[in-house]
Amino acid sequence: MKKKTAINISIGAISSLLLVDFPGGALIGGSLAGYLQRGSRKKNIIVGLLTGLVAILLLWIITISNELLQGEIRYWWALVQPLITASLYAIVISPLGGAIGGYVREETSE
Repeated sequence: MKKKTAINISIGAISSLLLVDFPGGALIGGSLAGYLQRGSRKKNIIVGLLTGLVAILLLWIITISNELLQGEIRYWWALVQPLITASLYAIVISPLGGAIGGYVREETSE
């Protein structure tokens, strides 16, 4: 993986995490990464997917670490079920965002 691609994925994942409470956070993160990538549609979709996967991984690490530090994990399903739902959402929406970001880049560049 190229350094530029890794940076674009990181930027998209961080923006997805910052907008995690916003319904379109994964879409915006994928779009940002796809826009910055400047590649073909297929590459932009892959970058969007990787953005979603990195954001999911970071979200799981942050959430579980926070719960472990508080010592309040009583019901694992109550912790894991919202994370699974958010993960499925991000896996579907982030590649779509990557495609949209790449399309916007194609249409706006000269």
